[in-house]
Amino acid sequence: MNNLPSAAKIKGLVIDDEEIILIYLKRLLSTWGYAADTINASQEAIDKIKKQDYHFILLDLKMPNINGELLYNMIAELKPYIVNRIIIITGDIANKSTASFLYETKAPILTKPIDSDKLKNTIDKIISNQ
Repeated sequence: MNNLPSAAKIKGLVIDDEEIILIYLKRLLSTWGYAADTINASQEAIDKIKKQDYHFILLDLKMPNINGELLYNMIAELKPYIVNRIIIITGDIANKSTASFLYETKAPILTKPIDSDKLKNTIDKIISNQ
């Protein structure tokens, strides 16, 4: 018997500045039985992460004010054990700075538009490693 939480108890955090993506991902995650908080601002995400642990985090790299790279590093400082639960979502993997960051973190990456099967498989893999 495994010790995985049931889908109803699995909670994710989606951080993206595009409202349509937040709505889409929340609905998609809900169809899989996952609960999700959605946040469109980096500082609010930090405040939320301070108060709660998540089974997975979907993090857009191109955020206003505090970009996703800086936010990733802030999360790593705040709760180092949670960085292996972060899935990067981005539409910009050609940028040299972004590519370097992605290589260094070795975080799972999903490019926009997001392939729902890849997302589900990535989340399942992260959850099974907890």
